[in-house]
Amino acid sequence: MGWESLAGVSRAIRKLLAEVSLSEEENMNTLNSTQVCPLSHPEAGNAYFVAAKLADSYTDEFEEAFKRYNQAAKCFSKIKSNHIIVCYIYAVNVYLKNGEINRAIQFCVLYGYKCNIDLGDTSKSDVFYNKADELRYSHQLSHTCVMTKWEPSPSTMTFAHAMKERSKVSENND
Repeated sequence: MGWESLAGVSRAIRKLLAEVSLSEEENMNTLNSTQVCPLSHPEAGNAYFVAAKLADSYTDEFEEAFKRYNQAAKCFSKIKSNHIIVCYIYAVNVYLKNGEINRAIQFCVLYGYKCNIDLGDTSKSDVFYNKADELRYSHQLSHTCVMTKWEPSPSTMTFAHAMKERSKVSENND
């Protein structure tokens, strides 16, 4: 993307943010902020969403689009809005469009979890979990999880060992 295109994107984002009734100073703070959601109303989520769609229209800006969809989702999660689901779907699609299937699967699982936690809606969670399974199946990817094998830590004691240690402590205290 050339400098002219970046300037156009920046102007479009500034215009969008101005449309949600912000002062120029607030616009600049929003554009340059590292905060999750610098605005305290749903329009912030909408502004991030539109900014994400704009970045998504440029093929080399997909990471920026993904980041903005997530910022929009965080804004919507603060007000418990179902718009969070749309943001998550678009964010997953960013990775799918760019051929990053494993990342899309990873975020489907994460977003399924977040739908349950943030919205308390297991049916929405299942949509994302099922999408992850569908992607694994259609791309012939096996599911690997670090939680499939449990290995006790070296500090794990057997009952007999614990009783032996207890008797040592008792002897030393007498």
